[in-house]
Amino acid sequence: MNQYDVILWDVDDTLLDFGMSERHAFQVTAERFGWHPGEAEYRLYSDINNRHWKMLECGLITMEQVKYLRFEALFRELHMDSVSIQDFQEHYQEELGNVFFIRDHSDEVMRQLRGICRQYLVTNGNAATQRHKLVLSGLDLLAEDLFISEELGYPKPDVRFFEEVFRRITQCGRERVLIVGDSLTSDMQGGRNVGIRTCYYNPQGAVNTAPEKCDYEIGTLAEVIDIVRGTSAAKTSAERG
Repeated sequence: MNQYDVILWDVDDTLLDFGMSERHAFQVTAERFGWHPGEAEYRLYSDINNRHWKMLECGLITMEQVKYLRFEALFRELHMDSVSIQDFQEHYQEELGNVFFIRDHSDEVMRQLRGICRQYLVTNGNAATQRHKLVLSGLDLLAEDLFISEELGYPKPDVRFFEEVFRRITQCGRERVLIVGDSLTSDMQGGRNVGIRTCYYNPQGAVNTAPEKCDYEIGTLAEVIDIVRGTSAAKTSAERG
C-alpha cells in the first residue's frame, strides 16, 4: 500500500529550472531594447527579483507589484531611465512563458507516478506565464490540476492557498498528502501550516535554516517514487543534521 495518495508539486526550481528560464528571458528582453547586460547586471536583477518574491510570500506586495517593482528597483540601481519599465516587464514576462527547461528528469518521474498517486501542481508564478510553459513542457498533461496563487488570490505559504487546493481535491486525508518543493519558506512552511507531509528538494545540499525540520529531504526527484511507495530510505532534515 502506498504511503501517499496525493503529491503537490512545486513548479519553479523543482519540476522546471527557473534559473535557466530567468536568465534566457532577461537576456533576450534586454537585447530587444538595445541593452547588453553582463553577468553582474543579471545577478543584480536575480537578487532583486528574489527579494520581491519573498515579499509576495509574506503578503507585503501583490503579483502585479512584483512584476513592476523588481524592474523599477533594477533600473534605479543601474541609473537607467531610457527604457520603459512597463514595456520591459511585459516583454520579459512573455519571454519567460515561451521557454522551459525540464529539471532532474521531472517529467519521467511524474510519468512513473501516474496511476500510483494523484499529482497536482502548486505555484506562486504568474498565471499566464505558468500555464503557457506548462503546456509547452507537457507537464500539464501529467498532473490532474494546476493551482496558481495569482488565480486563487493568496500565495504559498498562506493557509488560504492550501485550503482552496483541498476544497478542490476530494476524498483524501491530509495525512496522505505530500508536498515536494525547493523553498523552505513557501513550500515547506506552507505544508506545515496545513498539516501535510513535507519533502524538501535540495539538490545542492544547502544548509536547512528552517526552524522546523521537514519530513523528508532529497537530492533527486526520483527519490519521491520510493517515498510515495513507502520504500524510501530518504532521510529527514533532522537526520541529515
